[in-house]
Amino acid sequence: MASNRRPGSFWAFLLAVMLSFGGIACVVTGFSLDGVNLGVLLLICIGFSLAWTVASRYRFGVPIVALATEIFWILPNARAVIDSQRLLIHEISSTYSLGYGWPVLYWEEEIPNVGMNHALALIACIVSLVIVWVVFRQKKAIWAAIAAFLPLMSCLVLTDTVPDSEYLMLMMAGLLLLALTNPLRRIDAKQASRATAFLLVPVMLVTMGFFWAAPREGYEPNESAFSQLEQWLQESELWQWLTGKTGWFSGDSGADEISLDTLGGKSNSDQVAFYVTSTGSGYLYLRGRGYDNYDGKHWTASEYSSGLDTGWGHSYSGARVTVRMTNARKFYYFSGEGGPKDLVLFEWGMLPNKDKEKTYSFSWGSPILGGHLSGQMRTQCLQLPEETKKWAEQVLQQEILPGLPQFATMKSIATRIASVLRESAEYSLDPGRMPMGEKDFAKWFFTEGDSGYCIHFATTATVLLRAAGIPARYVTGYALGVMEDREMAVTQSRAHAWVEYFDENMGWTILDPTPGYNDPNPATDPTTEPTTEPTMPTAPTTRPTDPTVPTTQPSEPTEPTDPQFTIPTSPRPQKPETDGRWKTVLVILLWVMLACAAVWAQYRLRIIIRTWYTHRGTANRQALARWRSVRIRNRIFRQSPPEQLLSLAEKAKYSQHTLTEKELTAFDLHMKALALKLQKKPWLIRWLLRLTFAIEKV
Repeated sequence: MASNRRPGSFWAFLLAVMLSFGGIACVVTGFSLDGVNLGVLLLICIGFSLAWTVASRYRFGVPIVALATEIFWILPNARAVIDSQRLLIHEISSTYSLGYGWPVLYWEEEIPNVGMNHALALIACIVSLVIVWVVFRQKKAIWAAIAAFLPLMSCLVLTDTVPDSEYLMLMMAGLLLLALTNPLRRIDAKQASRATAFLLVPVMLVTMGFFWAAPREGYEPNESAFSQLEQWLQESELWQWLTGKTGWFSGDSGADEISLDTLGGKSNSDQVAFYVTSTGSGYLYLRGRGYDNYDGKHWTASEYSSGLDTGWGHSYSGARVTVRMTNARKFYYFSGEGGPKDLVLFEWGMLPNKDKEKTYSFSWGSPILGGHLSGQMRTQCLQLPEETKKWAEQVLQQEILPGLPQFATMKSIATRIASVLRESAEYSLDPGRMPMGEKDFAKWFFTEGDSGYCIHFATTATVLLRAAGIPARYVTGYALGVMEDREMAVTQSRAHAWVEYFDENMGWTILDPTPGYNDPNPATDPTTEPTTEPTMPTAPTTRPTDPTVPTTQPSEPTEPTDPQFTIPTSPRPQKPETDGRWKTVLVILLWVMLACAAVWAQYRLRIIIRTWYTHRGTANRQALARWRSVRIRNRIFRQSPPEQLLSLAEKAKYSQHTLTEKELTAFDLHMKALALKLQKKPWLIRWLLRLTFAIEKV
């Protein structure tokens, strides 16, 4: 088999992996496909990309690999591939049916549930082949863009099929890198590989910066996405000034993990997450996700947070709340018993929205009878690291329990914990970050922290409740005031975190220890505000006097003057005006400038080194150094160096003759002529060639 090797094999492989895996991962996350393992798909993309890359280095390699793939994979699994494609088409058409009312595609025969990995693997096979073909054959980048975008196009028709940003970012970075280097690749493949290596990090940084500065509608950033980068830069005064102590947080993250050790400032956003309408007025807590596992630095949902939860007790129907989502979420936001479903069947702390409903309703009432908590869930909601438990028990004995009756109720203990926490620190959207070396976030915040926001107070309250023997869990969602029969736009700034503790008489009960927020289950008139502490409107109903049958109707709070029933701005600390959106823009500009500076620095450094090298030593040695530069630059235009210069180079290397200054000048004149010829090329190609070959501007 004749060898037809070409440069750029590694970059062809890397770009194929980035674009093939990024494309199918966008489909998986955009349509929330069940039973798909992204780790397996990544290995499949790597395998196909490697196979096509190796095969493309030989004349008949691609047809042989294609035939082998068909014989050893497609034909033996032909039925599974077809069934998998049908399942994928059915899933996509079902999503379109929910969005536009289009008919769902069915087949007459029953399709076995073989999963969708085969269909996605076939897409990855085709996309990786096209990318490798474009790179090796120096074809136009538009073919790679079409191949990569075809899977993604299925997600762009509906507004609620937005893929996860990390995979979309991976695909966009790959396309940008290919588009920037492809013009040069069609001239000199070897130098295009060098340009790809130079541009890889800057392109990734710019793409990450764009997704960070302009997140999609309804997107809540992952706190740990930039944790390693922030850890490295946390000592930088410039970084701290630009970002305000680093980090950002959205209480409604819904992430699988809440990273407390990387927590920094809280970034509020005016983006609308959804709309809420209620038949009653009051203050509403919309629960999104609960976390029951605490290790000192993280909150996660354990296996015991899945399944039937009967701890909500029984309540009488109060107001009726309707939630209208801008984009369908993977889980419901609800308040009270059952939410929009008859049974509270959780999955990892969330009430799953498997039907992808965008509009749903639920009752909003006050509990009158406590629920039941299973032994496993009770144990999990009392779990604490050993050192944390010892510290929290000391705090209880020294600061919480003194002054309480000997047989204090769970509610009085919880209220006391919230009161002590409100007095221990101030509310701030820009608190300090937990120092490196600290092992427990709650202990650090209570003993050393002087300010924090909801996540700080809710975490510490949950730890203290557990130390007191009260089952508790950390919860994220939204907290907002609602008015009767008035639709309210809920923005990301309403994202909040609080505590759910289990009261034997009431079931799961909300405790909000954050300053500026009040007990959502008061025994007094919910419209009353104490003069010593800012409060917010509370629950829409009062608890009935009879624990079995309610004898009075719930009272409604007096309509506030603010038409949106917002949080009072005067008593509640607000984020400093200097920490706004412009800082995010400055950070992105800073990274773009650093990336451009790095590229420019290597360009200037190479020119300086070459100039020094071509002007040192004997005249013959200088001539040979200049001859090497002439040969490289002539390859740009696919031409041979002049015979005169070849003769001078041979004379300098093989003869005893010492070249004169005039003969050396011939090399410089030829390189200037090539630089002038370069001026006639398009600006993008000219820019890439200058950076790659270190050519000075004439």
